[in-house]
Amino acid sequence: MANLRRKGRELVQIFKKLLEAQGALVEAAPQQVVWIGRNKPIAKANDYFGLWDLVVVHPEGRRYFVQVTTEAHLSDRRKKIIDAKFPCTSCDLIVGHRSGSAFRVLFGPEFKIEESEEWGEVGGKGGAT
Repeated sequence: MANLRRKGRELVQIFKKLLEAQGALVEAAPQQVVWIGRNKPIAKANDYFGLWDLVVVHPEGRRYFVQVTTEAHLSDRRKKIIDAKFPCTSCDLIVGHRSGSAFRVLFGPEFKIEESEEWGEVGGKGGAT
């Protein structure tokens, strides 16, 4: 389980760097320290609104949220966000890591899988270029 959390944090950092390379200000959701026993702290994920890994602000003022996951969990994250009835916009993203540095990106507010795009280190609507 610890390896999965580490992989998730690494994916968030990779996508964060892609957005920052565009000049965006990006803030990752902070981890929260939780004590699970005497002298046993663990870092627990603490997403924004329980849904989002990143908050992104571009120089021209565009703002949006990003959920970063593996491609295998895109459907799970999409369902969680839609079921939460969070007021998503067309700029909000769910990003699934494919392989290497490739990502599959779903665009809000409906995050339709058939309207997704593939992003690598370059290119993409609303995010990494």
